[in-house]
Amino acid sequence: MTLKDFKLAVCLGLIGADENIPKKGRISSVQQNTFKANVPQEIRYDSCAHMPIHGSSRRCAYCSSTSSPHRTKWICSRCNVGLCLNASK
Repeated sequence: MTLKDFKLAVCLGLIGADENIPKKGRISSVQQNTFKANVPQEIRYDSCAHMPIHGSSRRCAYCSSTSSPHRTKWICSRCNVGLCLNASK
């Protein structure tokens, strides 16, 4: 066996060994929340654009986050989500 064949056999053995080793860590006992869309599928995936109207103050669905909430007075009349009406968005 040449040195090259030996190194190849060692590499292949090590790569294959990873599949048999159990993964470390704990399984979470708390079930994580998954994102659930509030907009019905029929409205969400049709080909019509947003129809903004002036309404009550609410969070923008596009640019708002938990750490940086952005409030807007514009909402979509079809899907009822907050919209920031800027040229860049």
